[in-house]
Amino acid sequence: MKNIYEIRDTTSDEVYWTLGYFATLKTAKEELLKCAEDKEDYVSEWHEDEDNEKIEIIEHVIGWCKASNTKFILKREKYYNEKDDEYYWKETSRKDL
Repeated sequence: MKNIYEIRDTTSDEVYWTLGYFATLKTAKEELLKCAEDKEDYVSEWHEDEDNEKIEIIEHVIGWCKASNTKFILKREKYYNEKDDEYYWKETSRKDL
């Protein structure tokens, strides 16, 4: 194994939070998208006051630090459903890099 993939909450411009590490990009992406299927909750618990979230998958080389690369970005936002009188999450974009 030469690389590891980190799922990272990058919603804030000032700080990020690591949510998990995975052995393959495929597994990281599957796990992230599985979490994002939940329309009633955040993917990340670190920014509960926000109405949007940005989650990235970052590729890291195992061993001495080299530049890391963003491989995937998922953005979601909260919206109000009048019929249910509830707030839900919807995906606004996803991007493979």
